[in-house]
Amino acid sequence: TAKHKALRVAFCRHMLRAFDNQTPPAMMFSDEKQFDTNDNVKSWNWVKKNEKVDTRTIDQGAVRVTVWGCIGVGFRLLHFVDGVITKASYLTLLQPHLPAIREYQRQHQRSMFQQDNARPHCGSGKWLEKKGVKTLECDWPSLSPDLSPIEQLWSILNKAVKARGPWGPTELRSFILEEFNRIPQGVIDSLV
Repeated sequence: TAKHKALRVAFCRHMLRAFDNQTPPAMMFSDEKQFDTNDNVKSWNWVKKNEKVDTRTIDQGAVRVTVWGCIGVGFRLLHFVDGVITKASYLTLLQPHLPAIREYQRQHQRSMFQQDNARPHCGSGKWLEKKGVKTLECDWPSLSPDLSPIEQLWSILNKAVKARGPWGPTELRSFILEEFNRIPQGVIDSLV
């Protein structure tokens, strides 16, 4: 909407002013993505006139797997998520990855950890700062996938996984991990 566009422009202007005449910080972009086994392709069958069509019902939708990821120049993390992401489960999910995030920030003194304003992330900035992680100071505008390069990574990964045609949750998880590891770090670096 026009409101979201205005918020994105305001955010970009804020970032330009904040880093005027300075090298911008090394950014770490994080996000969640839901993958499924549905290829979203419709199947068409020819039916003769007056022929009864065999209707089939589907009891269950496609298998879904949720992942959380974080990328930066020379940096990548992927974590499989069990269940729905809530504020509490988001903090639990981040906990084992804090050492790697802090180490990246130690190596890149001016680096920032970015997360969008999804409900589970709200309020986690202060928790992260208490844990020694520097976060982006201004609010990330909602509905702004164009500002986050991890969205492009999800697109690359989704196409690669779907091309392999996973069948069931085990294969889906396996293909996600294999394809994530196959993406050259140079591709991630260029996205960032």
